[in-house]
Amino acid sequence: YKKAAELDNAEAIYCLAEYQISDEEGEADFKTAFARYEKAAELGFVPAYNKVGNFHYLGLVDSVNYKVAAKWYRMGAEAGDVDAQYNLAQCYYMGHGVKQNYNVALKWGIKAAGQGSVNAQYLLGSMYYQGMGVLQDYEKAVQFYEKAVEMEHAAAQYDLGVCYYYGHGVAKNRDNAIKLWKLSAEQGFEDAIEALKDLKK
Repeated sequence: YKKAAELDNAEAIYCLAEYQISDEEGEADFKTAFARYEKAAELGFVPAYNKVGNFHYLGLVDSVNYKVAAKWYRMGAEAGDVDAQYNLAQCYYMGHGVKQNYNVALKWGIKAAGQGSVNAQYLLGSMYYQGMGVLQDYEKAVQFYEKAVEMEHAAAQYDLGVCYYYGHGVAKNRDNAIKLWKLSAEQGFEDAIEALKDLKK
Protein backbone atom coordinates (compact mmCIF):
# COMPACT_ATOMS: atom_id res chain seq x y z
CA TYR A 1 0.00 0.00 0.00
CA LYS A 2 2.82 2.40 0.86
CA LYS A 3 4.30 2.24 -2.64
CA ALA A 4 0.90 2.79 -4.22
CA ALA A 5 0.21 5.64 -1.79
CA GLU A 6 3.43 7.33 -2.82
CA LEU A 7 2.04 7.36 -6.37
CA ASP A 8 -1.07 9.19 -5.12
CA ASN A 9 -3.29 6.12 -5.33
CA ALA A 10 -6.32 7.36 -3.37
CA GLU A 11 -7.56 3.91 -2.35
CA ALA A 12 -4.12 2.90 -1.10
CA ILE A 13 -3.84 6.11 0.94
CA TYR A 14 -7.29 5.43 2.41
CA CYS A 15 -6.30 1.86 3.32
CA LEU A 16 -3.17 3.11 5.08
CA ALA A 17 -5.35 5.49 7.09
CA GLU A 18 -7.64 2.57 8.03
CA TYR A 19 -4.58 0.62 9.18
CA GLN A 20 -3.43 3.64 11.22
CA ILE A 21 -6.79 3.72 13.04
CA SER A 22 -6.94 -0.02 13.74
CA ASP A 23 -3.34 -0.52 14.83
CA GLU A 24 -3.08 -4.03 16.25
CA GLU A 25 -0.93 -2.82 19.14
CA GLY A 26 -3.66 -0.39 20.17
CA GLU A 27 -1.64 2.69 19.29
CA ALA A 28 -3.97 4.39 16.85
CA ASP A 29 -2.31 7.37 15.18
CA PHE A 30 -5.24 9.73 14.58
CA LYS A 31 -3.14 12.62 13.30
CA THR A 32 -1.47 10.59 10.54
CA ALA A 33 -4.72 8.80 9.71
CA PHE A 34 -6.56 12.12 9.39
CA ALA A 35 -3.91 13.50 7.04
CA ARG A 36 -4.24 10.39 4.87
CA TYR A 37 -8.05 10.47 4.85
CA GLU A 38 -7.86 14.13 3.82
CA LYS A 39 -5.42 13.30 1.03
CA ALA A 40 -7.64 10.46 -0.23
CA ALA A 41 -10.63 12.81 -0.12
CA GLU A 42 -8.74 15.47 -2.07
CA LEU A 43 -8.02 12.80 -4.70
CA GLY A 44 -11.77 12.10 -4.92
CA PHE A 45 -12.01 8.80 -3.05
CA VAL A 46 -15.64 8.97 -1.90
CA PRO A 47 -15.51 6.87 1.34
CA ALA A 48 -12.84 9.26 2.61
CA TYR A 49 -15.33 12.16 2.66
CA ASN A 50 -17.29 10.47 5.44
CA LYS A 51 -14.13 9.64 7.41
CA VAL A 52 -12.91 13.25 7.26
CA GLY A 53 -16.37 14.30 8.39
CA ASN A 54 -16.17 11.91 11.35
CA PHE A 55 -12.86 13.39 12.50
CA HIS A 56 -14.40 16.88 12.55
CA TYR A 57 -17.67 15.68 14.10
CA LEU A 58 -15.95 13.80 16.92
CA GLY A 59 -13.04 16.20 17.37
CA LEU A 60 -10.46 13.45 16.95
CA VAL A 61 -7.65 15.77 15.84
CA ASP A 62 -8.79 19.35 16.44
CA SER A 63 -11.83 20.58 18.32
CA VAL A 64 -15.33 19.41 17.38
CA ASN A 65 -16.60 21.24 14.27
CA TYR A 66 -20.09 20.15 13.24
CA LYS A 67 -20.28 22.67 10.40
CA VAL A 68 -17.18 21.34 8.64
CA ALA A 69 -18.27 17.76 9.38
CA ALA A 70 -21.66 18.39 7.74
CA LYS A 71 -19.91 19.82 4.67
CA TRP A 72 -17.90 16.63 4.23
CA TYR A 73 -20.92 14.43 4.94
CA ARG A 74 -22.85 16.29 2.24
CA MET A 75 -20.09 15.68 -0.30
CA GLY A 76 -20.10 11.98 0.51
CA ALA A 77 -23.89 11.75 0.62
CA GLU A 78 -24.30 13.40 -2.76
CA ALA A 79 -21.70 10.98 -4.17
CA GLY A 80 -23.79 8.04 -2.89
CA ASP A 81 -21.84 7.00 0.22
CA VAL A 82 -24.30 5.28 2.56
CA ASP A 83 -22.49 6.20 5.81
CA ALA A 84 -22.27 9.84 4.78
CA GLN A 85 -25.97 9.82 3.89
CA TYR A 86 -26.86 8.54 7.34
CA ASN A 87 -24.50 10.97 9.08
CA LEU A 88 -25.91 13.91 7.12
CA ALA A 89 -29.43 12.79 8.05
CA GLN A 90 -28.33 12.72 11.69
CA CYS A 91 -26.86 16.24 11.39
CA TYR A 92 -30.18 17.58 10.12
CA TYR A 93 -32.08 15.60 12.76
CA MET A 94 -29.95 17.00 15.60
CA GLY A 95 -29.24 20.43 14.08
CA HIS A 96 -25.49 19.79 14.18
CA GLY A 97 -23.61 22.04 11.74
CA VAL A 98 -26.79 22.76 9.81
CA LYS A 99 -30.18 24.25 10.65
CA GLN A 100 -32.35 21.50 12.13
CA ASN A 101 -34.67 20.22 9.40
CA TYR A 102 -36.58 16.98 9.89
CA ASN A 103 -37.72 16.89 6.25
CA VAL A 104 -34.12 16.92 4.99
CA ALA A 105 -33.15 14.39 7.68
CA LEU A 106 -35.94 12.16 6.38
CA LYS A 107 -34.77 12.52 2.78
CA TRP A 108 -31.22 11.43 3.54
CA GLY A 109 -32.38 8.80 6.02
CA ILE A 110 -34.52 7.18 3.34
CA LYS A 111 -31.58 7.17 0.91
CA ALA A 112 -29.28 5.56 3.48
CA ALA A 113 -31.92 3.04 4.57
CA GLY A 114 -32.43 2.12 0.91
CA GLN A 115 -28.74 1.16 0.83
CA GLY A 116 -29.10 -1.01 3.93
CA SER A 117 -27.97 1.31 6.73
CA VAL A 118 -29.19 -0.16 10.01
CA ASN A 119 -28.72 3.18 11.78
CA ALA A 120 -30.87 4.89 9.14
CA GLN A 121 -33.59 2.25 9.60
CA TYR A 122 -33.58 3.06 13.31
CA LEU A 123 -33.58 6.82 12.73
CA LEU A 124 -36.60 6.55 10.41
CA GLY A 125 -38.39 4.38 12.96
CA SER A 126 -37.79 7.03 15.62
CA MET A 127 -39.01 9.82 13.34
CA TYR A 128 -42.25 8.00 12.55
CA TYR A 129 -42.73 7.02 16.21
CA GLN A 130 -42.33 10.61 17.40
CA GLY A 131 -43.93 12.31 14.38
CA MET A 132 -40.84 14.35 13.48
CA GLY A 133 -40.91 15.57 9.87
CA VAL A 134 -43.73 13.10 9.18
CA LEU A 135 -47.17 12.35 10.53
CA GLN A 136 -46.86 10.14 13.58
CA ASP A 137 -47.34 6.56 12.40
CA TYR A 138 -46.65 3.77 14.88
CA GLU A 139 -47.12 1.03 12.27
CA LYS A 140 -44.46 2.53 9.99
CA ALA A 141 -42.20 3.03 13.00
CA VAL A 142 -42.57 -0.67 13.81
CA GLN A 143 -41.69 -1.63 10.23
CA PHE A 144 -38.43 0.34 10.41
CA TYR A 145 -37.62 -0.87 13.92
CA GLU A 146 -38.14 -4.47 12.78
CA LYS A 147 -35.65 -4.02 9.93
CA ALA A 148 -33.09 -2.64 12.38
CA VAL A 149 -33.80 -5.45 14.86
CA GLU A 150 -33.06 -7.99 12.13
CA MET A 151 -29.54 -6.52 12.17
CA GLU A 152 -29.36 -6.66 16.00
CA HIS A 153 -29.56 -2.91 16.61
CA ALA A 154 -29.76 -2.57 20.41
CA ALA A 155 -31.76 0.67 20.54
CA ALA A 156 -34.22 -0.69 17.97
CA GLN A 157 -34.65 -3.85 20.04
CA TYR A 158 -35.53 -1.69 23.03
CA ASP A 159 -37.90 0.62 21.11
CA LEU A 160 -39.66 -2.24 19.36
CA GLY A 161 -40.09 -3.77 22.82
CA VAL A 162 -41.75 -0.53 23.93
CA CYS A 163 -44.11 -0.78 20.95
CA TYR A 164 -45.10 -4.31 21.98
CA TYR A 165 -45.43 -3.37 25.63
CA TYR A 166 -47.85 -0.51 24.95
CA GLY A 167 -49.44 -1.85 21.77
CA HIS A 168 -48.12 0.95 19.56
CA GLY A 169 -48.40 -0.16 15.92
CA VAL A 170 -48.62 -3.82 16.93
CA ALA A 171 -50.87 -5.93 19.13
CA LYS A 172 -49.88 -5.54 22.78
CA ASN A 173 -47.61 -8.44 23.75
CA ARG A 174 -45.71 -8.28 27.04
CA ASP A 175 -43.73 -11.46 26.34
CA ASN A 176 -42.41 -10.08 23.05
CA ALA A 177 -41.50 -6.84 24.78
CA ILE A 178 -39.51 -8.65 27.47
CA LYS A 179 -37.78 -10.86 24.89
CA LEU A 180 -36.66 -7.79 22.91
CA TRP A 181 -35.57 -5.91 26.03
CA LYS A 182 -33.46 -8.91 27.09
CA LEU A 183 -31.73 -8.95 23.69
CA SER A 184 -31.07 -5.22 23.99
CA ALA A 185 -29.86 -5.51 27.59
CA GLU A 186 -27.42 -8.26 26.55
CA GLN A 187 -25.80 -5.63 24.33
CA GLY A 188 -25.53 -3.28 27.32
CA PHE A 189 -28.33 -0.90 26.31
CA GLU A 190 -29.14 1.00 29.53
CA ASP A 191 -32.82 1.75 28.84
CA ALA A 192 -33.49 -1.96 28.32
CA ILE A 193 -31.63 -2.88 31.49
CA GLU A 194 -33.72 -0.34 33.44
CA ALA A 195 -36.98 -1.53 31.83
CA LEU A 196 -36.29 -5.10 32.95
CA LYS A 197 -35.45 -3.92 36.48
CA ASP A 198 -38.70 -1.94 36.63
CA LEU A 199 -40.69 -5.07 35.76
CA LYS A 200 -39.32 -6.78 38.85
CA LYS A 201 -40.44 -4.01 41.22
